Amino acid sequence: MSLSRVFEDNQTYSNRFGESEIFRLFKDDIEFVDQTLVENKDQNVISAISFFEHIHLSPLKIHFKFSLESDDEELARSNTIIQLMKSLGLSIVTKGEVDFRLAYFEDSYRYFSNNELQDAIWRHYKFQIVQQMYKFVYGLELFGNPVKVAFDWGSGVKNLFYEPYQGMTQSGDEFLEGIRIGGNKFFSGVVGGTAGGLNKITHNLGSVAATVSFDREFLDKRQRDNINAPSGIKEGLLRGGENLATGIFGGITGIVTKPVQGAQKEGVGGFFKGIGKGLAGVVARPIAGVVDATSNTFAGIHNELDTKAEIGQQRRPRVMDENPLQVYKERLAHAQDILWQLETDEKNDIAASLSSVSVHKTIDFDIPLAYAITSNKRFVVIVTNFHVMLIDTRTALGRLNVEWIKPILPTTHFTYGGQTARGSNEQILEVKDKINKRNARFSSGSELKLVKDAVRLAVEQASTREEFDSLV
Repeated sequence: MSLSRVFEDNQTYSNRFGESEIFRLFKDDIEFVDQTLVENKDQNVISAISFFEHIHLSPLKIHFKFSLESDDEELARSNTIIQLMKSLGLSIVTKGEVDFRLAYFEDSYRYFSNNELQDAIWRHYKFQIVQQMYKFVYGLELFGNPVKVAFDWGSGVKNLFYEPYQGMTQSGDEFLEGIRIGGNKFFSGVVGGTAGGLNKITHNLGSVAATVSFDREFLDKRQRDNINAPSGIKEGLLRGGENLATGIFGGITGIVTKPVQGAQKEGVGGFFKGIGKGLAGVVARPIAGVVDATSNTFAGIHNELDTKAEIGQQRRPRVMDENPLQVYKERLAHAQDILWQLETDEKNDIAASLSSVSVHKTIDFDIPLAYAITSNKRFVVIVTNFHVMLIDTRTALGRLNVEWIKPILPTTHFTYGGQTARGSNEQILEVKDKINKRNARFSSGSELKLVKDAVRLAVEQASTREEFDSLV
């Protein structure tokens, strides 16, 4: 207590303290008493004690995806290492993912208060997390995520022995089946895991080479291409060949095209910038093409052999328009997802093809009305409020491709019919405008009816818009 200091020595009291000082000490004591009462109010509650005959918490697996970049712009600019990586096109290497595997917590015949139980559980898991902190470093994409590669190896070796053992406990046939399954998982873990790590490393090298080219269009196209990884070895090899060819061809032709493009945009200064880009690209782009070809090949091998089931989005976003909320339709949601996924280059080609025949020169504002599967399951017809189009959902290179697109106008003629040639009974959609005609074939009349009903609705909407515009 502050006031008790006044009475430590009564004989020297008058010499050491004045009235103002005594009043201040007394006031401090009053504040201290009030503060103590408030703080200690909850601490006086006695925690209940419980007896646990057996307590068991199952093992935990915590999956972390993290980034070394900061949302705070000032803090991000102050981190010179991260800024250097981003300037070299290595922004992806600042990201990583790791798995923490924490052992189970178990205890028996113990008395615990609530606080004691929480502390015991926290100490148990905290020690294991500290032990595995190294994974954050080795989980970075910069190093090819060696933690994941090592785990894939370990999982493959484990399954090589575990699967046959499980089969042996049941029957001889199951034992042979276990050998087959274990061998496949071993090959998948060892070869696929290694390919996945090499894919990340070569991709990072390609990012550096691509950045040195100083070609923003090339960098953007490469970034979009990386979002949709090859699904198998065939796609990986084909896309790798494309990367190699475009890298070499683009590097050579860039000596001429880049100065011309620069002059068109920025005049004389742009011309000389284009010369610099062309000279840099003639070296950097072929190197990036070779590295990207290797990276895509490894990615294809990894994805082909990867047997792990990825947990994805359970339901695609609902189609929203100006009408009252409708019942959720999976097909329309799928159509909307496809339109969103179309790359910028593909949308530019669409705009070019529609520039002379349609008021609506993009599909950015299109609302799906129908999604129909053609005879070739890979191709689908999507009808929107402005257009009808045939889309290849997975080309040989693993991309989306718009085969044709037509605007829905009064001058557009639609024909629906069947064909019985060669014993087939295909349903045909034919779309004809002022330029040419296109068609799509369906093996089911119900699929064609979806298109027909949607086109009729789109035509009605177009007529309503015209009437409204005439009134305005």
